[in-house]
Amino acid sequence: MSSSVVAHGKISKRRPARTQKPVASDQFIQYVAETQPQVQTRRAKRIKKLADFDEVIKYLYISRGYNLDKLHEVMEIMFQTGATTIQYRGYVNRADFKKKVTVEEWTRLAPYFCACQELQKDVAVRINGLHTIKPSAVKKEIDRNFSIGQQALFRYQRSNHDLTKPLSFGRIEAYTPSSQALCQKIPIQLLKQLPIMTSGEHLLQICEEHIKQRYGSGKELSGVANSGYFEFLRVLLYRLSNNLFHFEQVNKLLDNITKFGYRSSLKALLSLDILSIKMAAENILPILVWRQDEELIDLIYRNQARSDTNAAWYKIFSCLAGSSPNVWESGSGIHIFFPAQTYHRGMALDNTPQGLGNENKIPDAVIFISNLIVKYRMDARTAEDAAILLHLAIKYMLIEVSVLKTLLPSLPPDILDRAYKNIYEKSVLQIQGKMDLSVRLDLGFRKNLHFIMLQAILRNDIGTFQALLPHSNLKGRAYDGVGESVWDDFDGGGFIWDRLWMGDFNVVVTMALQEIGDDSSAISTGQESFDSSCLFRIAYQLQNTHLREFLLIHCRTYNSKESVITLLTSALWVMVARYDERGGLYQGTECSLCNSFTPGKPPTDKTAWKDRTEWCGWLIKNGADVSLRIPLDIQERLDISSDLVLNSLIGKPGWWDTAHLILRLGVDVNALDSNKKTPLDILVNIQSSECCADRRKFLEHLLKLGARITTKSGWGLVNLDAGFDKALTESNIDFLVETWTRRWVRIPPPVVVTGMVIENDDVDPICLELVSWIKSPPNETDRKQRIEAFIALLKSSGLRSSTLSVVSDGHNDLRQKIMSLDLAGGQLKQLKRPWGRLQTLNTLQLLVVVAEPELLRATFSFGGPEALIQLQQEHPPNRLSPLHYMVGKGDFECLGVLLENGANPRVLWSRYSPLLFDQGQDRNNGLELVYEHTLLHYAIQHGDMNTARCLIEYGAFVPSRNESKGYIDGKSCTAEEWLEWRRKNSPTFSVSVVQLAVKLGRLDFLALLLHVDIDSRDEARAAAIEYKQSTILDWIDHHWMGKPRPDPPQILDHPGPEQRFSLPIENGLVNPDLLNIPGIL
Repeated sequence: MSSSVVAHGKISKRRPARTQKPVASDQFIQYVAETQPQVQTRRAKRIKKLADFDEVIKYLYISRGYNLDKLHEVMEIMFQTGATTIQYRGYVNRADFKKKVTVEEWTRLAPYFCACQELQKDVAVRINGLHTIKPSAVKKEIDRNFSIGQQALFRYQRSNHDLTKPLSFGRIEAYTPSSQALCQKIPIQLLKQLPIMTSGEHLLQICEEHIKQRYGSGKELSGVANSGYFEFLRVLLYRLSNNLFHFEQVNKLLDNITKFGYRSSLKALLSLDILSIKMAAENILPILVWRQDEELIDLIYRNQARSDTNAAWYKIFSCLAGSSPNVWESGSGIHIFFPAQTYHRGMALDNTPQGLGNENKIPDAVIFISNLIVKYRMDARTAEDAAILLHLAIKYMLIEVSVLKTLLPSLPPDILDRAYKNIYEKSVLQIQGKMDLSVRLDLGFRKNLHFIMLQAILRNDIGTFQALLPHSNLKGRAYDGVGESVWDDFDGGGFIWDRLWMGDFNVVVTMALQEIGDDSSAISTGQESFDSSCLFRIAYQLQNTHLREFLLIHCRTYNSKESVITLLTSALWVMVARYDERGGLYQGTECSLCNSFTPGKPPTDKTAWKDRTEWCGWLIKNGADVSLRIPLDIQERLDISSDLVLNSLIGKPGWWDTAHLILRLGVDVNALDSNKKTPLDILVNIQSSECCADRRKFLEHLLKLGARITTKSGWGLVNLDAGFDKALTESNIDFLVETWTRRWVRIPPPVVVTGMVIENDDVDPICLELVSWIKSPPNETDRKQRIEAFIALLKSSGLRSSTLSVVSDGHNDLRQKIMSLDLAGGQLKQLKRPWGRLQTLNTLQLLVVVAEPELLRATFSFGGPEALIQLQQEHPPNRLSPLHYMVGKGDFECLGVLLENGANPRVLWSRYSPLLFDQGQDRNNGLELVYEHTLLHYAIQHGDMNTARCLIEYGAFVPSRNESKGYIDGKSCTAEEWLEWRRKNSPTFSVSVVQLAVKLGRLDFLALLLHVDIDSRDEARAAAIEYKQSTILDWIDHHWMGKPRPDPPQILDHPGPEQRFSLPIENGLVNPDLLNIPGIL
């Protein structure tokens, strides 16, 4: 309410007083002027920093489909912009980041969609060239926005647009996926984050230091980044950090580096504390150990070794000492030497590579390794490391026991023994070495003690027996209390079991069998597993009837009646089928009772055969059943394919005498084995071009005993003489023997085809032109004219579905060589396999053989629908698709043409796929590729970065399950648990591309996969743990798991070609093959 006053009887309204604001002081104005721009600058700086990574944000948010939280996490891990999630939300809240299509845009799309539907073509929609709406979602949106009547009206109106081309307007592009592939280009800023790219600044500093030392400080340094020496260091680091090198190449390069004075640069390179150098140092270390380069090894250890683990070092030592000669010496490719592998069986130090010595002399490299371990006090932190350390000590005794105890981890001996057996296939007590058995027992190792004790008893090894006795279950027995008097007068003339009580020997045998039963991998002695059936064979080898009777009593005492029959029958089959071998227990053992038995040869003395018959009869008399089938474990031990011994022995060297022995034991001559074959079926199916007197004699003997052939034997497939077939059917022995002596009917030779032959009478001029292009490639002068002529021919005639039959010159030479041998029958059939079959190639496959990008582009532009049909047709596993051939050849430009026109980048790569025109060469460089591997697997395996990048951009990378998506039986699980479950439950389990990159140590390839899909970090971490990749594991934990990390190094802007600095490199420094690598960025 306004105030009023009374003056001279009048009421008047008072004006409200005007309040004046005080004048601001200079200090306040100055304060506003100082602070306000600071707030705006900080905010604007963050937004501007996000704008600097606009392409990366669009790629991750739109193309990869990251949500705001994941986008914020990834960007802060890679670039550390300092922005918050709210600021990222504000940045992506713009029109060019929208993923939805408006109603107006759907209205413009509808006629094009309906016209494509009339032609039974799907339509996909791309927004801003990044986000793609799949055809199923497009159809759903059209149906939701327009009624059936409206869609019918759109069809009636007809679209005036060319349906073979995409429809583009504004930010929308509609296209048919069959005619255009989706390509999501990886931003350059992401590629610059790869380890090899971030090392440029450090390599540049090394080059500058080298120039100053060699040419003085006055030399111009402006173009060093484009110099040949800089590129040499970059390629060398790329190869070493990604495990893409050959031992001989790097070994020669190290010699040349020292020879030409570049060793200081190498030392500077290995001194860098960056990720690529850590991986490179880990990979090159085995070569330095082999060269015994203590200076560089000391440099690597002081700069690269971490205090938390020495696993990588022990792994390197193990791989170095356990590599086979062909791994070190082979020159078949650049991917032979793989030091960064997981522990695996067969890493024994006695399998030393050439140049490391032999068994009679301790290899110098092994002595060098042992000295390094002692010098640097490399403690074994894991059970696997301890196993390698133990093997060094046991095998060569180069590390004192007192020092060994300080280096071993505080783990129970049984855990260490289990790890040792996983690597070296034997327990610590079983391995032969210079460390005394008593020392190993003092260290606490007891695995397989009674098994070794039983070996000592059967070998009559009193020294081993006495060493094991105090630690066995026989400790405290009555004779043990007597002291050493029981064994003092033992001169080897008798047997140890003669001085053991029956019950004590039973204890040893029982405990030995129990140790085997507790061991899931089963103890192997030579070629067979150890059990009671082997003990009977040992008794036969020793010709000791006392031990035989003792074993029978033991079996009957500790087994049921059915088990006794099974054991005795197994012993019978082991004795019959493996009579010509001595067990691993007795190799090199002298025994007076074994003179009648010669290892490796069947006994020829009639007395020996009589003794074996007597022993077999004794087994049958005491319960062995000849009618029982051989158990599967005995089949695997005997390495036979049939569950009947007679059927399995036919055709093997020296088999007829054993077969006659089996017949005398009373087996059924017409018994069917698991393959539904009788002995006669197997006999006549033996593919041999010559008759054999013993085989013919045994054939007569089988027929006299009533043997018959089955109706489904399949023996007609071997092209036998018609008279022989009739004699078999009628059991005419005389005529059968007569036809047996003849040669089998000769298989007519196939028609030899060389070069390229048109299958059809209708000659395709395009095929003829491609054939002429392959036979006589154009030179640079007439190349352009021939391309123009081909395009004109393609426009006039069009692309037709023609095919050619092709055989390589190498296969044709092999055919001619085999045919000149004048072979027939089974031998010809066996030698026919490596000939190779004719390759039937269509026009597109011929084009990829020509490998001319301009011809491919013209084919897809003017070839019509036939070009896409040939590109997208499925190929069987034993044939190569055009994409296979281009990836294998490493032709990056032609590969891009195929992918952009719709080739499927996820097609599987078969290990059986024949490569065109390879003349039988192995293009896989000895690397095994399983059927489940894709083309991206192949690119990673061969280190082709450009091919891998191109395949990823066209959708070849399908991430595996990760921790947030893994489920087992409906329950969530970690990545490690899911991978282990999949490995156990999937018989065709194949490693993913992420696992393969980790397994092979492909650092930059793994970084590329993680940059395009951060969800793969859990899978990569699980693989790093599984494959013992400690450097990669440390990098994932500190860089990719959201922990703080140091600022990334600055990226160099390389000067243009006009600033190129020619840094001279001596001739012979670099092996050209080392720098000839495809696909480095």
